Amino acid sequence: MTTLDTRPRLDDPDLAFESLVEAHRDLTAEQSRRFDARLVLLLANHIGSVTVLRAAITAARATAWEPAEAPPAGEAAASQTGPATMRLASARAPRS
Repeated sequence: MTTLDTRPRLDDPDLAFESLVEAHRDLTAEQSRRFDARLVLLLANHIGSVTVLRAAITAARATAWEPAEAPPAGEAAASQTGPATMRLASARAPRS
Protein backbone atom coordinates (compact mmCIF):
# COMPACT_ATOMS: atom_id res chain seq x y z
CA MET A 1 0.00 0.00 0.00
CA THR A 2 1.60 3.24 -1.12
CA THR A 3 -1.36 5.64 -1.12
CA LEU A 4 -4.00 6.45 1.46
CA ASP A 5 -7.33 4.79 0.69
CA THR A 6 -10.11 6.99 2.05
CA ARG A 7 -12.99 5.02 0.57
CA PRO A 8 -15.40 3.68 3.20
CA ARG A 9 -14.09 0.19 3.93
CA LEU A 10 -15.40 -0.75 7.36
CA ASP A 11 -17.88 -3.58 7.14
CA ASP A 12 -19.77 -2.17 10.14
CA PRO A 13 -18.84 1.46 10.90
CA ASP A 14 -21.39 1.73 13.71
CA LEU A 15 -19.89 -1.30 15.46
CA ALA A 16 -16.40 0.15 14.95
CA PHE A 17 -17.51 3.44 16.54
CA GLU A 18 -19.23 1.56 19.37
CA SER A 19 -16.06 -0.48 19.96
CA LEU A 20 -13.95 2.67 20.23
CA VAL A 21 -16.41 4.28 22.62
CA GLU A 22 -16.52 1.13 24.73
CA ALA A 23 -12.72 0.92 24.82
CA HIS A 24 -12.67 4.38 26.45
CA ARG A 25 -15.36 3.57 29.01
CA ASP A 26 -14.17 4.00 32.61
CA LEU A 27 -10.76 5.39 31.57
CA THR A 28 -9.43 8.58 33.03
CA ALA A 29 -8.55 11.38 30.61
CA GLU A 30 -4.88 10.40 30.86
CA GLN A 31 -5.61 6.69 30.32
CA SER A 32 -7.76 7.60 27.34
CA ARG A 33 -4.94 9.65 25.77
CA ARG A 34 -2.50 6.78 26.36
CA PHE A 35 -4.96 4.30 24.86
CA ASP A 36 -5.39 6.49 21.78
CA ALA A 37 -1.62 6.80 21.38
CA ARG A 38 -1.13 3.04 21.65
CA LEU A 39 -3.94 2.37 19.19
CA VAL A 40 -2.52 4.87 16.70
CA LEU A 41 0.93 3.28 16.96
CA LEU A 42 -0.48 -0.22 16.50
CA LEU A 43 -2.46 0.85 13.44
CA ALA A 44 0.51 2.82 12.04
CA ASN A 45 2.64 -0.31 12.37
CA HIS A 46 -0.08 -2.29 10.61
CA ILE A 47 -0.09 0.21 7.74
CA GLY A 48 3.68 -0.18 7.49
CA SER A 49 4.30 2.77 5.17
CA VAL A 50 5.50 6.14 6.40
CA THR A 51 4.21 7.68 3.15
CA VAL A 52 0.68 6.39 3.82
CA LEU A 53 0.92 7.33 7.50
CA ARG A 54 1.92 10.89 6.61
CA ALA A 55 -0.98 11.11 4.15
CA ALA A 56 -3.32 9.95 6.94
CA ILE A 57 -1.88 12.55 9.31
CA THR A 58 -2.43 15.26 6.71
CA ALA A 59 -6.01 14.10 6.09
CA ALA A 60 -6.78 13.97 9.81
CA ARG A 61 -5.36 17.45 10.38
CA ALA A 62 -7.39 18.79 7.47
CA THR A 63 -10.61 17.51 9.00
CA ALA A 64 -9.78 18.07 12.67
CA TRP A 65 -11.98 21.12 13.02
CA GLU A 66 -15.75 21.11 13.03
CA PRO A 67 -17.18 22.95 10.02
CA ALA A 68 -18.22 25.90 12.21
CA GLU A 69 -14.73 26.21 13.67
CA ALA A 70 -11.83 28.01 12.12
CA PRO A 71 -8.33 26.55 12.27
CA PRO A 72 -6.14 27.89 15.07
CA ALA A 73 -4.53 31.26 14.34
CA GLY A 74 -1.50 30.94 12.14
CA GLU A 75 -2.59 27.66 10.55
CA ALA A 76 -4.03 27.61 7.08
CA ALA A 77 -6.97 25.32 6.56
CA ALA A 78 -5.74 22.36 4.54
CA SER A 79 -7.93 21.08 1.78
CA GLN A 80 -9.83 17.91 2.55
CA THR A 81 -8.23 14.86 1.01
CA GLY A 82 -11.24 12.63 1.14
CA PRO A 83 -15.00 12.63 1.29
CA ALA A 84 -16.95 13.33 4.43
CA THR A 85 -17.47 9.57 4.60
CA MET A 86 -13.87 9.32 5.86
CA ARG A 87 -15.28 9.88 9.29
CA LEU A 88 -15.56 6.66 11.21
CA ALA A 89 -19.25 6.88 11.92
CA SER A 90 -21.95 9.40 12.52
CA ALA A 91 -22.45 11.00 15.92
CA ARG A 92 -25.35 8.70 16.65
CA ALA A 93 -25.40 7.01 20.00
CA PRO A 94 -24.04 3.45 20.08
CA ARG A 95 -26.52 0.66 19.50
CA SER A 96 -28.03 -1.04 22.54
